[in-house]
Amino acid sequence: MKPEIKFIQVNQVPTKILVYDDDDGGGGNEFDCHTKFNKQRLIMMITGNPGEIEYYTDFLSTLYSELKIPLIGISHAGHSRMPGCYSRPSINSELFGLQAQISHKAQFIRNHIDSTTKIILIGHSIGCYIILELLDRYPDIARMVDHCILLYPTIDSIADTESGRWNKKLIKYLIYPMLALAYLFNFLLNDRTREQLFGAYLRYGGYDGLSESFIRSATNLLDPYCIRAITLMASEEFDQVLQPKLHIIEANATKLSMFYGESDPWVPLHSYHKIKDKIPPDSQLDIQLCLGQMLHAFMMQPDSIGKISQLTSNVIRNKWKL
Repeated sequence: MKPEIKFIQVNQVPTKILVYDDDDGGGGNEFDCHTKFNKQRLIMMITGNPGEIEYYTDFLSTLYSELKIPLIGISHAGHSRMPGCYSRPSINSELFGLQAQISHKAQFIRNHIDSTTKIILIGHSIGCYIILELLDRYPDIARMVDHCILLYPTIDSIADTESGRWNKKLIKYLIYPMLALAYLFNFLLNDRTREQLFGAYLRYGGYDGLSESFIRSATNLLDPYCIRAITLMASEEFDQVLQPKLHIIEANATKLSMFYGESDPWVPLHSYHKIKDKIPPDSQLDIQLCLGQMLHAFMMQPDSIGKISQLTSNVIRNKWKL
């Protein structure tokens, strides 16, 4: 099933969401900026960075086809190319920084999901950090959350990781050339040509079998506005995501399933062992080193999408006894 793609205003920013729900005729027709999503159960996806939710379409579609439970995925503020009918707020930390992205998700849940709905949150990468902060800062949201599935959680000193060091230098030294190329790319080429060229580039890089939705979303991220929002958030991640907040993990241990890879340049093995060793065994924390050699950006590998959607659906079935 294809999701319904919507833009709604969240914390002053037009925000892209994907909605899967067969009960309303095929995808989100009952859900808009004036109503609350009112279902008994809901699965909600919070992305990594870049936070264009269409990156995850194949994963979410597979998950929905397996479970048939209403599902919503939300982009980070500013990470999706907006239709021309929307005005773009100026890029600033108050709307697009890391702390603002946490508030952005809290406002979405409070304003657009009925408080009686039971939620399972799925986070990827920095989305896992955001989920932990939601549980800690917002007791009303924590009461709605039955469980959280954290995939490749970047919650520990990410500026000191292999990918963190490289990306920090990239943003510091190449941000302006990147923006100049993006402006030129968008000025000279129409949408279809951009997608064709970027799709060819990805295939040349060895990423075969990528769906049209993935290529479209990746191309949208070349919008200069999105690049500025993405790099602002990333810069704040490097400064603010330091030691893992073990008190939050321990306090919510029974609500957490944390899944790690063996060769993740964003989440080295010592991060997994640090949490596993410091959280008491009787806390019932579900923490597993089970993602093998799959890419951190698992959405780029069709085989990984299938494996991770199966792992995720098994957790959800066990939690909700489906």
